[in-house]
Amino acid sequence: MISDGWDAVLTGAAGLVADALAVSHGAEQSIRNRHLLDQLKAAQPDPEFCERAIEELEHTRAELQLNPTVDVAVQSALIRIELARQGERHALTHPGRLPW
Repeated sequence: MISDGWDAVLTGAAGLVADALAVSHGAEQSIRNRHLLDQLKAAQPDPEFCERAIEELEHTRAELQLNPTVDVAVQSALIRIELARQGERHALTHPGRLPW
């Protein structure tokens, strides 16, 4: 079960990345966090990375619903997002399933 706190963190992170994705596609008028527009433009977000980061955040939410070990699930998500930032793509494993 995912706690309200982690739900807020994952929702906020996904919202920020979605805003970065919108900026990368030139759709600044659609972002939710308008106060961060200048910072998002300056970051020059990579659309492929943004899409992957959103996938990873959604995957983490699903993992947390099945596995209450929050520390491990969040650390794993951060590692996968960093690998995606570096251009590495790994297949996502369905939550609760072994990768082999």
